[in-house]
Amino acid sequence: MSLPDPRLLPGQVRRAAAQAAHEAYDIAPWPDLEYFNDGPCSAHDTAAASCRSCGLVPRRHQRTGAAWAYLSMKGLIADSVGTGKTAICALVLAMCKQNDELSVSNRALVVCQAAAVGQITGQLRRLLPAVPVVSAAGTVTQRTKAYLSSWEVAVVSSATLAPTRSQGGDLELLEDFPVGILFYDDLDPMRNRTTRTSYAIRHLASRASRVHGLHATPLQKRLPELYCFTEPVGSREVFGSLEEVRQRYVTQEKFTIWVPVRKAWPSERNAWAVRQGFATYHALEAKAAEDQKAGVAVKASKARALVSDVHAGRKSLQRVLWKDGGVNTDRLPEFQRLLAPMVLRRTASDMDDTPTPEPVVDEVWVELAAAQRARYDELKKGVRRRLRNGTAEVSHAEAAAAWTFGAQICSGLAALDDGAGGDVSVKLDRVMDLVTGDLSEEKVVVYVHYKPNVAALSARLEAAGVGHVLFWSAENDAGLREARRRQFWEDPDCRVLVGTTTIERSLDLQVSRHLLAVDTILNASRMTQLLGRIQRQGSAYPQVFLHHFLAYGTQEAAYPQMLAAEAGMTDAVWNEEAAIFRSRTPRQVLEAIAA
Repeated sequence: MSLPDPRLLPGQVRRAAAQAAHEAYDIAPWPDLEYFNDGPCSAHDTAAASCRSCGLVPRRHQRTGAAWAYLSMKGLIADSVGTGKTAICALVLAMCKQNDELSVSNRALVVCQAAAVGQITGQLRRLLPAVPVVSAAGTVTQRTKAYLSSWEVAVVSSATLAPTRSQGGDLELLEDFPVGILFYDDLDPMRNRTTRTSYAIRHLASRASRVHGLHATPLQKRLPELYCFTEPVGSREVFGSLEEVRQRYVTQEKFTIWVPVRKAWPSERNAWAVRQGFATYHALEAKAAEDQKAGVAVKASKARALVSDVHAGRKSLQRVLWKDGGVNTDRLPEFQRLLAPMVLRRTASDMDDTPTPEPVVDEVWVELAAAQRARYDELKKGVRRRLRNGTAEVSHAEAAAAWTFGAQICSGLAALDDGAGGDVSVKLDRVMDLVTGDLSEEKVVVYVHYKPNVAALSARLEAAGVGHVLFWSAENDAGLREARRRQFWEDPDCRVLVGTTTIERSLDLQVSRHLLAVDTILNASRMTQLLGRIQRQGSAYPQVFLHHFLAYGTQEAAYPQMLAAEAGMTDAVWNEEAAIFRSRTPRQVLEAIAA
């Protein structure tokens, strides 16, 4: 089969071909790609899916995905977690190389999370051995040296790409290079167009002729997230502005704040800005209250002065503002129809040639240790007193602070007071029981949200002689993280990988079949991403296990139901179920703590 050059096809013909690939069950015959490695390594007769040195024989969904992306030139691949989207990226680059679309004169940039730079660079070098691939990681000097080499594909972290107030970031360095192909992979900041990462990606996309997003969960809570994520691949041209999307496809929910009459803030003019920043306002409000209670003078900034007025009891009024709610169900079919041509999404059920391991969720319920229970009961009493005082409005900041405090207690007392709370944690006790007992012959991934608890668990593993590595923000060197990932993969004595949210995206940890979630991310899409580190096609295991740790008699009793509700928005947009997500009010948050 000859490989067409999409740049030479008339627009209507190219779009029709892309649509045919979008709907195809398979692409046959598949073209011979001279730059893609689908052969075995020296240790095998045929390419083995589990071997990190062999090439890769493209699976059916990867062939159709790569064909669609190659022909469409722009689009989002939103296949479910662990189904090999990086391989699709490599296939597209191989096709571009074969048709001279990829060269030193038209280079490709792959932007991903910092934790995944080393892994993705290694995968692209393995699958594209004749293509110069560089990793733009490390210091500015090291990254500059990488950019000055004769590269055709560069893998860069979103953290170093985006400009800051004091530095231009790698975006400034890349201005002098002909970047015509752009992939942005698993970048959560893309769901908000006001972030530095979103700005950088849009800027690069405006110069590139080929742009592809990769993300299994580009939509998590609000419909505008999906618009923002797909803006570099054409959502603005299809839907108009973000505000037009809000007005047409999103319902609006009320919230209220108290403001002094004499300040008359916020005005109707800046209500939109307040809608974006109401959480910050309430945080300032709470801080001012703490300052006054402690006898500290409130700084005379405009925001602090406003808060001071409110807490000083001067005359105030309640203002009603609006924020994004759920989907306008009457217009949801129209949104899906317009979105469809720019997004390709397949789930495990669509991939019958290579089944993904079946997930098994094991809810591990624990009783808090006495010291944890005493702290939680103290919190619960305070919250109940607050709820009985029904005359005062519950702010988002107040509810969030109480909720976070409760989560820290349930996780382990090391998470309190910067580690001064001691090492008491019934969940870490259970982790150690499993790692040294029933799972003593297994590789295990452990998710812990709070860094002091990561350190506490590391100390316990060290004392027990259990080999382990850490993935956390205390050590963010990309080279170090990749070395630790490879150690977890290859060293039989390294049995445990403990990670914070740094392991949430992109990492391939399928050498393990057990994920122990000490803490919970109250976002169904993000928990799916966590499980996706071990639930991946090509896994040697028919099943993978999520051991979800929950504490009796706490706010965590509400977690399973809350996660089920969270999944509703994405289910509705992707037609995967029929529920619409609604978030909880601050008062409902406190009620869950006090239950």
